[in-house]
Amino acid sequence: MAVVYRHIRLDKNEPFYIGIGKEEKRAYIKDGRNNLWNKIVKKTDYEVEILFDDLTYDEAKEKEIEFIKLYGRIDLGTGTLANLTDGGDGVLGWIPKEETLKKKSDSMKGRFDGDNNPFYGKNHKESTIELLKQYHKDKTLTEEHKDSIKKSMKEINKMIIKCPHCGKEGGTGGMKRFHFENCKNK
Repeated sequence: MAVVYRHIRLDKNEPFYIGIGKEEKRAYIKDGRNNLWNKIVKKTDYEVEILFDDLTYDEAKEKEIEFIKLYGRIDLGTGTLANLTDGGDGVLGWIPKEETLKKKSDSMKGRFDGDNNPFYGKNHKESTIELLKQYHKDKTLTEEHKDSIKKSMKEINKMIIKCPHCGKEGGTGGMKRFHFENCKNK
């Protein structure tokens, strides 16, 4: 069974969070809350109100969605709730900040470059190459997909890189093939 609860800020006497839990104790736990919820709790005391108990988990998810829609979300400018999603399950309706996306992107850059790539310096077996050829043999690409590949290849070929060993500059394809690790001046 599941419960639906709300947190009410005592300074304004208004709900600031709607939640669900498989057990009632989730309503009283402070761990695992978002930053907005934590900021509000630092400013004021709050009380917990159990709105529904003895619901199935699916019923509780529906009620959570209903109440979040009713009260509105602070992050969307539609209401008073610190909820960052539309409710239900997971991250439905979560809109990450541009800063969050940039941090995630920056943290992923270079993770699998060179020696960090688990396949770096290895080659596929002939049997694997044959399997891949067979797999791709009968595939046909849509015109949209072909255009997308052409566009990205043009962008890659526009990039100019410089060999650290001989100083020569050029497009990525030839430079990576004949310079860097394969440079005669290395």
